[in-house]
Amino acid sequence: EYTERANLRGRDNATGGRPPQQTPDTGESASHADPAPGTAIGPYRVDHFVARGGMATVLAATDDRDHKRYALKLLHPLDAPDARTRFRREFRALSRMDHENVLRVYEFGLHGDRPWYSMELVEGRPLIEGANRARLDRRARLTLLIEIAEAVHHAHRQGVLHRDLKPGNI
Repeated sequence: EYTERANLRGRDNATGGRPPQQTPDTGESASHADPAPGTAIGPYRVDHFVARGGMATVLAATDDRDHKRYALKLLHPLDAPDARTRFRREFRALSRMDHENVLRVYEFGLHGDRPWYSMELVEGRPLIEGANRARLDRRARLTLLIEIAEAVHHAHRQGVLHRDLKPGNI
């Protein structure tokens, strides 16, 4: 069991500048249930469930080392042999991103036999709901669209294609 840290090119990150290391994980074996609050995943403790997608569950968690809050993306137990490889590739691709509107990722590890990675925790509402609640006018909505397009363009320049880009994921 181990964790792999992202190369964040000088960014202040979850490791507080500590050098890469292997971190033991006391995680349980894979199950179809989401980890309960208080469960340890690497150096993180699960606070609560955030979302579930087709490939992974996102959890809010607190890092026991610095007591900051992060999001953990935990791969579902999948039978597809390439799912773990794709998940690790996703982490590595995101770790190359350096854009203010792209989530930062920090560590990759295993919880039992399920891969996970930590990333920035962004709390808020989905794009359309937030824009409606804030009563954004057309100009403000177009400004948001430009910011989103710039982030997607940055990812494309890095060779990364988001395969599930939709307002609910922004």
